[in-house]
Amino acid sequence: MEDIQLSFYFEEDKIEIIKAIQTYPEHRFNKIYSAIFGRTAAYCSTSQITFIEKNTELDQEWLKKYSVDTFPTTLFFKNNILKTRIIGILPQIKIMNILEVVKYL
Repeated sequence: MEDIQLSFYFEEDKIEIIKAIQTYPEHRFNKIYSAIFGRTAAYCSTSQITFIEKNTELDQEWLKKYSVDTFPTTLFFKNNILKTRIIGILPQIKIMNILEVVKYL
């Protein structure tokens, strides 16, 4: 008989959604995605859900640690564990849908 593992979302779970962008050369995609990401953060942020921006100028070590070399990349963490990463610009609804899935991973 196979063991079944269930995951639950508890109020004390901490979720971080991190947008990684390339600082130079400046690209219009960064501005577009920053607007989408910011709007999503304003709508979804709570004490348990945090939206963070990392960039190639200030966060080189962090980007290396998580092997981020394509931009933009969005990383979803739950309780400091990387659950998934998506490369490219995401529409707001997709970020929100992935967030709902990550809650239960």
